[in-house]
Amino acid sequence: MALTKLLQVMTTARIIVCETSGRWAFALRSILVHAGVAVTETSGLATAFTLFRETPQSLLAFEATAACAEEGLVLLNASRRRNPSRGAVVFLDDTTAKTESLWYEAGAVAVIATPRDLAPLARFVRRCFDSRDKVPLTFRDSVWQRMPWSASELHS
Repeated sequence: MALTKLLQVMTTARIIVCETSGRWAFALRSILVHAGVAVTETSGLATAFTLFRETPQSLLAFEATAACAEEGLVLLNASRRRNPSRGAVVFLDDTTAKTESLWYEAGAVAVIATPRDLAPLARFVRRCFDSRDKVPLTFRDSVWQRMPWSASELHS
């Protein structure tokens, strides 16, 4: 019985976050802490989209900065062509704040300009993952998922 309960705790949905500042992942962790959604950070857009492609039950969220906006648009378009039912969340910064409609046109399911606007996204994420099968986490990932910081932050 205890093993079954442990496996239920370790089984969780995953949101893949690619950003430079860490503020979005921190905000997501704080609003999704009780939702059973793991926040996994990646170091680059190509890596994030690869992980997104390889884990069909995940959701991708990435920060569109002036430096990576073009790459993000190309990758998002390619991802939507391969699998139209899966979209990504795009976080905007000051330099890309006026490009919201462009991201929706490219296939984003949500475009957010400030971490203060994450509450509607949290509801969307919960609904999204409630309708999908849960992905089992390793014991280690399950522990890290419940921490207020990520493993990658410790190695920075």
